[in-house]
Amino acid sequence: MRVLFIVEAGAAYGMGHLMRCRVLMREMKRRGVDVDLCLRGDAVVPEACAWPARIDAQSYDWIVIDGYGFFAEGLCENLKRSGARLLVIDDLPRPHAADVILNPNMESPGDNANGAGVNGRRLFGPRYAPVAEDYGQTRWDNLNHKSLERILISCGGVDRMGRTEQILADIEDWDARLDLDVVVGPWHPFEKDLRAYRGRHRLEIHKAPDGLASLMERADLMISAAGSTVWEACAVGVPLVAIRIVENQTEPWRTLQRFKAALCMDASDLSSGESSSRLTGLLREASRESVRSELSARGRSLVDGRGAERTVDEMLAVSESAAYGAGPRR
Repeated sequence: MRVLFIVEAGAAYGMGHLMRCRVLMREMKRRGVDVDLCLRGDAVVPEACAWPARIDAQSYDWIVIDGYGFFAEGLCENLKRSGARLLVIDDLPRPHAADVILNPNMESPGDNANGAGVNGRRLFGPRYAPVAEDYGQTRWDNLNHKSLERILISCGGVDRMGRTEQILADIEDWDARLDLDVVVGPWHPFEKDLRAYRGRHRLEIHKAPDGLASLMERADLMISAAGSTVWEACAVGVPLVAIRIVENQTEPWRTLQRFKAALCMDASDLSSGESSSRLTGLLREASRESVRSELSARGRSLVDGRGAERTVDEMLAVSESAAYGAGPRR
């Protein structure tokens, strides 16, 4: 079987689309599937060809599309007309011309307007979240985290609005001195300012690490943008404060709230230094060991690390069946 991934990644798009597609690519390669990657953006991926590119849809068994710009340009419709079999990955509630739609942020098809056509399959909810193997194999243990001393902060690959700095300002007057692990992506516009931090907490910057599993495991709490990273955090079980930073993070944010798997807030509630901020209130709640233990358990109940495996199973089932109108297997 041959599969082509068409993905957006870079300073204008962030890295979330590419990271989750890489997880699916690894699972496919493990099963002997030939995989090609076509990339739009300035992310450096040596094996990828640059988009736009001429595509012979008939030479691939599947084409996977992950990038909001592609949807607006009608790429799915054009490829379907050429006879391609499509898997579309989307975070937003909208219909697509596709054989399979993967939306790990919505708990059920009834939650949104995604539609995959008369015979299409819809893979909804965090159980389908594609998270790398090391997250599924790493386990946060509350026995090693009796108090709130180390916090991991991650606001995505770009953080154009400087939310990381706002978080630091909000927790500057926290009761005790903290160890802060701050993750920045390769295009973080305020990295120089972060490196000049002279606040009361101990801060270590991690620039574009290969993964976050080990940092999650050692943290007592994680503060994260409510993007695809939250499903990695859930798989590890690190207690989570999820901040909705951009509109396309609304659905994972709502799902986390619905299942009480994270303490949630909106970026508009970051107050840039007020001691009575919404964030410090959530930290006070999370400082209780029982709260962090419960958040960890609920997160793990949502994501078991087998999302990529389930997704590829469904793709193979579609390929093997002429009549695949039934919903996804449980």
